[in-house]
Amino acid sequence: MKRFTTYTFVALMALVAFGCRHKGFDDDERTMVRINVVFDWQKAPDAHPQSMALYLYPDGGGQPLRYVFQNCTGGEIAVPVGSYTALCVNNDNTDWAELRNTGDIETFEIHTPPVAGISLTDLRTSDPEVGESQDSALVQTPYLLWSDAGEVFSLNPSDTEKTLTMYPEESGCHYTIDIYDIDNPASVADRNLFATFSGVADGYDPGTRHPSANNVTMPLSMTISDDCSQIHGEFLNFGQCPDIRYINELRLHVFLTDGSAWTYSFDVTDQAHNAPDPRNVHIVLRGLPVPKPIDLAGGLRPVVEDWLVEHIDLNM
Repeated sequence: MKRFTTYTFVALMALVAFGCRHKGFDDDERTMVRINVVFDWQKAPDAHPQSMALYLYPDGGGQPLRYVFQNCTGGEIAVPVGSYTALCVNNDNTDWAELRNTGDIETFEIHTPPVAGISLTDLRTSDPEVGESQDSALVQTPYLLWSDAGEVFSLNPSDTEKTLTMYPEESGCHYTIDIYDIDNPASVADRNLFATFSGVADGYDPGTRHPSANNVTMPLSMTISDDCSQIHGEFLNFGQCPDIRYINELRLHVFLTDGSAWTYSFDVTDQAHNAPDPRNVHIVLRGLPVPKPIDLAGGLRPVVEDWLVEHIDLNM
């Protein structure tokens, strides 16, 4: 009798173990649905990112599911049964990007980090007007960014051949700046100039498709043309902040051949905010009063303790 009881117990344990394992396998198969993800580039036909990231936000809350595609066309993934809202962004060349609050599609933010080794304090002048007009944060400019969000879909256990199509479009802005009518261009020591542009958004929120609310300053390089008739620069940014009209100020920093350093300040707010295409903004400025260099024939070299400031009244 004792031996029979022992065998019965062992047999029952084996059945329980087998039953649990079989039930778990059936649950996994039953709750996962394979879907085909397609990234359709009709809104950005020239875009060719090397990889894409897809976030699926459950309707009931909780952390999103994240999938990475090593291409820009899509592929097949397995997704648990349920209802989701989808968001996608390119996943290549994004070392510059700081992703914040990704747990909620409404708060998902993409930012750029501060510029290393340079602060606006280094570029301050003794002019109080310039000091007050500059923003406190100098951050890196972004690279190309494409995104789409808001596609809602549901998955049932019986679903087959399900397709999720996303339509990424460029999420950044292109700004180009041209300055004409330069006085004494031969006085400029280096044709590669450093500039800053203030009042632009500090990030982009792909879930709501809006720039972030905080404004920052971004750096850009500008170059004097070979014939010295033009100074040209361009940079990517996240565009203007929603709801609040911040001042957009271009500050151009110039070293002259006599060792002096000049900062030229342009208020370009109207051109930036009233551009016909807010994604592609072209700012045109005329008149840069570069002084003639101080005559160093006597062997004296001036000592410049601060940037010399010139505010420019724009002639459109």
